[in-house]
Amino acid sequence: MSLTSYKPELWISIPAGSIALIIQGRHLEGISGMLLRTLFLAPILFISSLAFADSSKSKDAGAAQTPPKVTAPDSSKLSESVNGSFYHPDGLSGIQCTIAMNWSDFYNALKMKVPEERMHKIESLQIHSTAFRGKTAELTFDWLKGPADTKDELEGGMKQIIGGFYQTYWSLMATAPIPRARDISRIEPQPDGTTKLFEADANNKIEIDLDSKQTPTHYAFDTAAFKGTFDLQYVDSPKPSPGDLRRLSDSHIVANIGASSFNVGIHLDYQQVDGFFVPRHVSYDIVGAYSVSLEFIGCSTMKPRPLAAIPSQ
Repeated sequence: MSLTSYKPELWISIPAGSIALIIQGRHLEGISGMLLRTLFLAPILFISSLAFADSSKSKDAGAAQTPPKVTAPDSSKLSESVNGSFYHPDGLSGIQCTIAMNWSDFYNALKMKVPEERMHKIESLQIHSTAFRGKTAELTFDWLKGPADTKDELEGGMKQIIGGFYQTYWSLMATAPIPRARDISRIEPQPDGTTKLFEADANNKIEIDLDSKQTPTHYAFDTAAFKGTFDLQYVDSPKPSPGDLRRLSDSHIVANIGASSFNVGIHLDYQQVDGFFVPRHVSYDIVGAYSVSLEFIGCSTMKPRPLAAIPSQ
């Protein structure tokens, strides 16, 4: 999907939908599940030997010097540290929100003049979303002042944007990065205190960079169908505590899928609802195309339903 193959107002091409294809269900088969159901067969993992830091040379006439070894951590302990390095509400099963968009700013950024009658109707639009983990988000549209003549195109575009965000949110921001320690095929501690993790099979290679706090900051993917990178940034929690030390605030995604490519940034901040921290404001910045800003209002959350007790015989 080309970034430039869209028609303003008609929302023909929304890259958020493409992002969703990459990310949805990413944890079904471990770390590389990010590439997943819609694009790849589940990878067959293999365990390779642990690697250590590259050797260095002595300053004395190039004489070889035994490199200092950096001990690789146990994969189970490392996965626990990575999973605890930032906030992800694994116990959250669903979110309901009304979503607002500043249409005037959007069209002004595109330098488009929308007829007054149409804009009047568009600005009255209320979008209600129900998004369950692992399912496609459900959206309803209330045209309080009657539907605009571009109703179908606008609703289709918003379904792509909002649905794409929720799929991104559930898999990248609301789920543990390494649900199973055995999904790690190799660990490479670096002399500067950072770490590289690898998952690979014959066709797929995924590399994850961890900072000194063992927080994932960079994903690199190299497969036959998809090549790209995810760069992640975090903000410290207002009151850091175990499970909420920092929160994912920005992701920059550069990807190539076949002949299509996109370059998109996603920024979000949070609000507290029913004991969870969920999105409050989300912005998409599609490089070379446009920006979209969304506000999540009047939200409520859903937790998994407890299993019914089995009656005694």
